[in-house]
Amino acid sequence: MSFSLPKSRLSSDFVLLIWGGLFLVSRVPFIFSGSGYGLDPDAYYVLLSAQKILATGRYFMSRPPGYPLFEIICALLSPGGPVATTGMTALISLLSLFPFMGIMKLLSVKNQGWLLFTFCFAPILWITSTCTMDYQWALFFVMMAYYFFLDRKYLRGAFFLGIAVGFRITSGLMILPLSLQFLFQEKSIRKFIIPFFLFGLVSLLTYTPVFLSYGFSFWQYVPNNAPFYIWGYRTLSELLGFPALLFLILGIFAAIHNRAKGKSDPNALVLLLVIVSYTFLFLKLPAETAYLLPIIPFGLIFLDKILSRRFLILFCLFFVLNGIISIAVIDKRAYRRNGQIRLLACDYGTVIKNEIRKRRVYQNAQKLPILAEALPGGDNIAVVIGWYQPVFQFFNQNTLDEVNIDGRIPALKSRGRDLFYLESVTREDIRFLKARQFRLYYLDAAQGAMSMTGVDLSKYGQQIPGIDSYPVNY
Repeated sequence: MSFSLPKSRLSSDFVLLIWGGLFLVSRVPFIFSGSGYGLDPDAYYVLLSAQKILATGRYFMSRPPGYPLFEIICALLSPGGPVATTGMTALISLLSLFPFMGIMKLLSVKNQGWLLFTFCFAPILWITSTCTMDYQWALFFVMMAYYFFLDRKYLRGAFFLGIAVGFRITSGLMILPLSLQFLFQEKSIRKFIIPFFLFGLVSLLTYTPVFLSYGFSFWQYVPNNAPFYIWGYRTLSELLGFPALLFLILGIFAAIHNRAKGKSDPNALVLLLVIVSYTFLFLKLPAETAYLLPIIPFGLIFLDKILSRRFLILFCLFFVLNGIISIAVIDKRAYRRNGQIRLLACDYGTVIKNEIRKRRVYQNAQKLPILAEALPGGDNIAVVIGWYQPVFQFFNQNTLDEVNIDGRIPALKSRGRDLFYLESVTREDIRFLKARQFRLYYLDAAQGAMSMTGVDLSKYGQQIPGIDSYPVNY
């Protein structure tokens, strides 16, 4: 089977134009459907922060450790709604095809066509390119930095990596692989002082709004309390899918067997360092699969160097297919209901699941105040809504006030009634609320999140009926 980009410049540009067109066509429906801002609750924290920045001219962090360049850009774009904020994310994702192509050419990648196809339609890239989040912005500048280092334009590369830090601070980890790339190419690390200094300077400048507003208190670490079997399964099923994982493992074993005596490739070692660095960073806080986004383009190129063509093609096909249909997955709805572990032969793919759930969350955020206002018990009602908090606040901010219950528990208060919405509660918070005669209600989304901390909300309150946060096997 042959599927590689032609070598002529004209033909190569034409193929890139075709793939770029298909890329945009595949993204447009997701921008205009349901809530075009995406499913990730952090997107709504960004939007709330952007509104404050636009209204006051001062910087407000959406969440630690701050994403200053992205938050400021969103402030400028936010009046245009999701078409502007998510549309620009889709556009920057499209532009990422150019450094990706440039890197493949400089590294003499054999299967450029297959890798370009996979990069365009990899499920996690598809999802993050159709939401108001910073992942794709940071990835674009990281890839530009790597491209310029390969091309021995080190100052440009250092500059772009510093810009990437302003979008996502973990982009700075890329300085390790780039240092190794410099060493392999220049045979001396001393010459790296000036590019390293430029990277540090640009990084500090991009973070100036954070320093000025929050000092050095911006860095906060909240560990993930979910057990390994939960986040590990979720990550593998969302990122790769199990057929793709199987062919990846088989391909690596075959590569080890066939190339045990082969020479090492310095560029492959750099690519491997990128993969290892971001994998270890993810293991430190395995909260979102999208944290692994930087390993996708570099991982694909690394696999081109070590896998046989047959295994690479099979991996790419099943990797992309996982966005449309998932094969051999656990029925998480059954597990959530009664702890039963049951295997499904096939299910919706990750991209489709994300879209279905995104629309449902958007509908629920608008339906919640109607259901909450109809709750019995008069005043002093507390509703724990979990990760719905920023989504709910964004879509209902004209009827809500940010308050602290007795100066202790942050909440959103319905205007005209003592009806409070809380993101989460501790056992101490629950005792505090019960002592003040609060009636406690919760969403199923909050119950799932709180159970990870050992708090069973069903023991203290009632679940609000009519809202299903898990309309698919998510």
